[in-house]
Amino acid sequence: MGVADFFKNVGTSIGKTVGKTADKIDDAVDVQKIKYKISKKQDEITYLQTELGKKMLAVYAETGEADIASIEKTYSEICRIKEEIEALNAVKAEKRGDKICPGCSAVISKDDEYCSKCGMKVACETKSEGQEQGASSENGNSQGDGTYRCGDDKTE
Repeated sequence: MGVADFFKNVGTSIGKTVGKTADKIDDAVDVQKIKYKISKKQDEITYLQTELGKKMLAVYAETGEADIASIEKTYSEICRIKEEIEALNAVKAEKRGDKICPGCSAVISKDDEYCSKCGMKVACETKSEGQEQGASSENGNSQGDGTYRCGDDKTE
């Protein structure tokens, strides 16, 4: 390999590294934007809960009864916002290489077998190195594509 080839390879390597770094920076910026949106959504929920409480207190003080229609309307709005937060958390987890607990919607590491928040057992998918695709593992949990689910062979 000549000097020209060496510098060409170095230039190619630097270009790839810069590209990967730029992608990681873009993902980090996207994650921060998503965190901001989630924070704003949580503020909306807090505001709705506070306003509902004030309204319920005023109605109860005046009539001695609860305003069920108002409760249901606000509850529906809060549920809608919580669904938006869950969707944003899923995007954030994907950008960070994490996953969402199906039990409590907490963001957890892609390698975790159990949720650290609720304790639920979650699938942990990893590529097995050194095994051919379609080969079964010792514990029989091959998915046929080189993907394995942590704990498939364990009894609960």
